[in-house]
Amino acid sequence: MNNFAHDGIKPTTLDTLQADLETLAHANKLEKEFITQALTNAFTVLPDPNIEFRLCELVIPAPYESSLLLAQRAGQSKLKGILSSAQFQELEALSSLPDTATYVCDDKKNLRVLVNDEYMHIDDLFKENDLLSRELDELGIYAGRAGGFIYSTDEMNAEQWFRFYGHPMPSTARQLANLIDFLTRKRPRLPGNGNYYDLLQGPGVSHTALSREQRKKIVALTAHYGMTKAGQLLSQLVKTDVYTIASFSVEPDQYFIELWQNLVPVNLAQDCIDALDWYGSENDDTPHPKDLQQLLMAAIVLNIDSDIGELETAGRVQGYELYQSANVALHPYQVLRNLEQHLIAGNLIEASAAAVAAYILVADQAPEFVVRDIPENMTIDSPAWVAHGMSVSKIESMVPGSCRRMTYAQVQAYADLGPLDDHLEQQFAMAVISPLLNWGSVNGLIACNVNGEYSADDLNTAQTCYAQYTHALEQCSNAFSTPLPTRNEMALKELQRAMPDGAYLTNKYYIHKDLPKSRKISIHELFMSGDLLMEGWTGLRLSSSIGSTFEPFEIKQVEPYIQRLQNIHVLYNQTFDSYFKQLQLATATALKLALTKMPEKDRIRLEYGALSLFTVRRPVPTGVTQETQRLRDKYRGRYGVVICSSLGAKRYYYELFTLRAECISRPDLVDVFAVTATEYLTPTQAVDKDAKQWKAREMEWPLDVNAYLNGTKPVKNINSLVVVEKLYESNEKLIAPRSRSHLDSFFSKRSADTVARIIEFFPPARRNELYDQGYGVAPLEAARKNSEERVDLMLNLIIPFKSCIEDLTSGDPEREQAGVFGCALDGLAIMGAVAGVAPKFASIVMKTGSVLSRSIALIRLSASFALSLINPLDGYPSLFKKGASITKQGALLISGRGAMASSRATRKIRSIGGMHDALNAARCFGNADLKLARLSTVAELSQATDVLLIKRGVDWYQLDLETHQARGAKITNYRDLSAMGASAFA
Repeated sequence: MNNFAHDGIKPTTLDTLQADLETLAHANKLEKEFITQALTNAFTVLPDPNIEFRLCELVIPAPYESSLLLAQRAGQSKLKGILSSAQFQELEALSSLPDTATYVCDDKKNLRVLVNDEYMHIDDLFKENDLLSRELDELGIYAGRAGGFIYSTDEMNAEQWFRFYGHPMPSTARQLANLIDFLTRKRPRLPGNGNYYDLLQGPGVSHTALSREQRKKIVALTAHYGMTKAGQLLSQLVKTDVYTIASFSVEPDQYFIELWQNLVPVNLAQDCIDALDWYGSENDDTPHPKDLQQLLMAAIVLNIDSDIGELETAGRVQGYELYQSANVALHPYQVLRNLEQHLIAGNLIEASAAAVAAYILVADQAPEFVVRDIPENMTIDSPAWVAHGMSVSKIESMVPGSCRRMTYAQVQAYADLGPLDDHLEQQFAMAVISPLLNWGSVNGLIACNVNGEYSADDLNTAQTCYAQYTHALEQCSNAFSTPLPTRNEMALKELQRAMPDGAYLTNKYYIHKDLPKSRKISIHELFMSGDLLMEGWTGLRLSSSIGSTFEPFEIKQVEPYIQRLQNIHVLYNQTFDSYFKQLQLATATALKLALTKMPEKDRIRLEYGALSLFTVRRPVPTGVTQETQRLRDKYRGRYGVVICSSLGAKRYYYELFTLRAECISRPDLVDVFAVTATEYLTPTQAVDKDAKQWKAREMEWPLDVNAYLNGTKPVKNINSLVVVEKLYESNEKLIAPRSRSHLDSFFSKRSADTVARIIEFFPPARRNELYDQGYGVAPLEAARKNSEERVDLMLNLIIPFKSCIEDLTSGDPEREQAGVFGCALDGLAIMGAVAGVAPKFASIVMKTGSVLSRSIALIRLSASFALSLINPLDGYPSLFKKGASITKQGALLISGRGAMASSRATRKIRSIGGMHDALNAARCFGNADLKLARLSTVAELSQATDVLLIKRGVDWYQLDLETHQARGAKITNYRDLSAMGASAFA
């Protein structure tokens, strides 16, 4: 307790503590909702990024008996005492102020009074009076304990609320937007209770970490039960567990509950409590269930490896590299199965217990692998996996052990959580380093280091490639999701830009000499066809060919503005050219992805082999015996191509479907081509297009002709009567490497050249087709062509990735989820550019792809910031130690300043996330047997932890605020926070 007359602490007893905490926590929750609504209302439009905003200026009522109000009440009592003192009453300068005036003092001893909606500083008046000056000093201390401010009325400000509870304090408009989103969006609750490894962290990393001597005691106790061989304890428990191992993959939590209830583990855990002298070792004390579970898990893990947590590298489990390049393109669950085999082969565990052992070991080293329901199409070499790893890192920093009990969809709800303040900006920058290095390692961009030591150059390589790759994917996604520009739409937008908007632009009130008198037309349609003005699309006079069917003559309204109009024909050409260029780039990216996502052997063949391209077509439907190549080309399929790669005296065949960005290996075509001799014919590219040739005979090929002609999904095991012709061949031969990452192939010039050639010969969408669709036909243009056709400007474009759209629009949740990750775009959702189609799945994209896209953008931003921390600008404090290596055994090498920033960031995000709600309530209660404390850090990489201590006998233990039971080891090294107020939580 402090020595001030008003301490703001409510007395409580151990019997009433739980009820008192629940009451105050509920008031704090209501206050948080009130603040959230106030922030939402105040910042409906975010402040200009270049203008400083001050949250202390957002003053709101304090209607709830919250922890903050209790702390402020102590200061209010002091402030009211000052205001009623004789010394204050004698200040003539303030004699005219009304009794109802609002006063506010901050922790810098600035005292202000609200006069006519403006604050006036009055603290200078106190300096001449020693007593008032001392009182103001004391009032400033009260303010420091109440979030930095004391109001004379029941009010508070937003900054005060953030500071008091230790929440993140945004300093930029972007951070403020992230914070409001975090407070308002409903995200899945983080379950916790899955932190197996709290006791097995390396020395100095966690205050709860077991010492070397304590580890030896647990190992000796396990041996006392006859479990001396590696993994024997877990193997024995699995054998005796009544809950079958088959159920483990479905309900791992239930499996462990059953596991812990057997007699041997119960006795072993109690023996560990006794040996370590933890709470519950005395006869009258009951050990905490969490302690029993954690000690049993520690015994299980130490029985596998007594050095666990000390020498292991993040991403390396018992000598097995999770992110080795051999695991490229594997699903994370397959990587776990590979780890199981590694553990069995190394005699670390019996086969019957391998799945449980792999799960336990990976839950700490790489929790991203044990998230449930990861989509089947997810692979650990994809950008989406980096986003997943970053999401897991955010969640684990809030509630360690949560991710193993969450589904992939639940984890993704945190994917686009952006930094809320400067501390979290740095925290996220450091958190992205490991996922990026893992991504670079598994993709072969950087060498996988068995010691987990990577340099700044390694990070720079991974970050640069990740940025380039995801930018290419996003460009692809954006281009395909951009609707085709239409002259119809552009004409209306140009009219709306140049003149006042209104219905008069689209009302069909006018007639034209080239139309029947019964046919009415609008200003918009006249402008679209160049018939609004005398001079065409631009000019200074309205066309004399226009008449009106009513008065007043509304068209006169446009006359003052017609000189502003731009040539819509020129505008459309410029816009279309830009659109088509982006579409071509996107198509190239999609086809490169299709080729480079093939297995490594196929990828190398497609990149380094001498390629031949073959067309597939129906026979020309004529009765003549001769035909020209130009005629043949009109019937060839444009949505698919057969590719032959000649490498090492062998030929390999593939089908590539350009409309679907899908590549299929076809080894069965080797024999077909051998008997037809098609491979040896002259490429049709080189022949005279108009020369007469004997009509080609169709044959039965194991190909789906509809996939080539119509872009439908290719059907397996189907034959078609078709003509296959060689279009192009390359005689270039290169020496192929033994190994080649898909990213190397993606960025290679040879892959780009191959794709460019395929697009040249097999364009999914031709320029003239798209141009004509977008340009459309205006009513007057149709009339002049004497066309009675209905002008239909609804687009029916060729859509790349039809399979994705079919999944996304299926209405089947599983197909919709698979569609997002089944596309060639590595999980970046694809939107189609088709009117009437996009609305069907736009909502799906908003739920899935946009979250992923935003999270990838956040990763790039955080990675760039991480690089700036490694190579700081002059005067910017580096979070990293000097030297080339930025990681050692998987731990980031950060300086003391960096560790402090990380520790603060962790406390802040846990606080705003609600994990400290009970602790924030507990700090307001007073009892001689309770203390609010910060467990002291013991090394540079450790995280300081705030807890409530309870006295039992002469010793202090941590109090579990969920069960209100003492637990753990005796606490002797701590910092008492009870009398420090809000400053302790900054």
